Amino acid sequence: MDYGYRSLALTITVAGDEAFALGVMQALARELLRPSNWLLFRLTPTTEPVWFKTYAGEPGDLSFDHVGSKLWRITVPLTAAAFAYGAAEIVGPFTVNNNPAAGSHACRYVIPTPIKGDAPSPCSVQIAPSVIWVDQTALFATVSHDGPAPAAHVWQTGSFTAGADTTHDNAAGSTFSGGSRSIVTFAGTPGLATRLSGVAPTSPEPGRYRVFLRAARSDTSTRFTARMTLRYIGSTVDVATNGVVAALDRPPFSANGYACLLDLGDFSIPLGGAGWDASDLPAGGTPPDIAVKLQRTTGTGAAWLDYLLLIPIDTVTTSQTRMMRSYFKSCDIQASRYGVWDAERELFRAMNTGDVFAGMITPQLSGGFPMLEPGKSNVFHLHHQVGCTTNPVDLNAPNFDAIASTADVTLTYHPRYLYLRGD
Repeated sequence: MDYGYRSLALTITVAGDEAFALGVMQALARELLRPSNWLLFRLTPTTEPVWFKTYAGEPGDLSFDHVGSKLWRITVPLTAAAFAYGAAEIVGPFTVNNNPAAGSHACRYVIPTPIKGDAPSPCSVQIAPSVIWVDQTALFATVSHDGPAPAAHVWQTGSFTAGADTTHDNAAGSTFSGGSRSIVTFAGTPGLATRLSGVAPTSPEPGRYRVFLRAARSDTSTRFTARMTLRYIGSTVDVATNGVVAALDRPPFSANGYACLLDLGDFSIPLGGAGWDASDLPAGGTPPDIAVKLQRTTGTGAAWLDYLLLIPIDTVTTSQTRMMRSYFKSCDIQASRYGVWDAERELFRAMNTGDVFAGMITPQLSGGFPMLEPGKSNVFHLHHQVGCTTNPVDLNAPNFDAIASTADVTLTYHPRYLYLRGD
């Protein structure tokens, strides 16, 4: 959002002769003619400083009112950004588990401390994963809520009715969230068909959500597409789709079972409920009735489905959501080389241990850099997948599966103040 500019004016008093005053004026001009600059301001010697970002200008008039006393006044008009910036505030480090069924910090972290400032602030993200992120995608988001952060909504596929060529495996092991998965063989119906259906196990608050499906394939030659639809409860007729068809079609380097999050698009929940107030709904809310459809396009293998994940975009308590996806192609970060998503400059950089810049190909970035909002409950979401030469969902190699990995995260922001304070 463009908040415009603000006008500042400073009066500088210079003690000395006219030549000295003109020299000060010249030094000011050099600074003021820079395309941008920073002005440090401290209300009193004991208060915390703030900084104003200023833009090119010129000094005002040189006053000769006190020429007899060798005091000179220089008026300095300034054009500045709308906010005063506070010193950097750091949240963390904290550890996020990549398993939504984990006991703590499961794919998200509710920030426990209030965010300082008067307006939303860009939030830089530093991530050091426990495993190498190479040839894979990371997804993170910041979501600000009015009131307490609502519960996360993760729907295990085994909680839905199995459809065509689909069975539930409740002993799939620790490489699947909750220890279960749904297997779609495509044996009788390889074309587009309903594989999962039914009423969801939880009732999200009314609003719009981005929905993801964690899925994998049983061999490297198999390709399939997936989509989700909404239904009236108790009906088998699809009445709402968003037209998004997500394909699991990984590059040749990926092994069989390469697990990833398929982006199924945005959905209004409950059906047609965008903009509804919670008081309009029955007590406890209305869980959506959904259908997940898959089609095998090539190969003879099976699809393995783990869970559906919902990230709030625009709900009755959501004030803002910023989502960023990063595709690490032929580049990586790891425990000894962390990544920094710099929201102030809107760029990515990699740093080696010891905070030394690491020359590395920049990942492909899409979406918006994160923001944190004062006076709200702020939640950081993180999901990632790992590409490797070993089957990442093979029960004999659980250490290679992204579901078992973690990431150490540190958030940094500069509070944005509209008014100066004396604290």
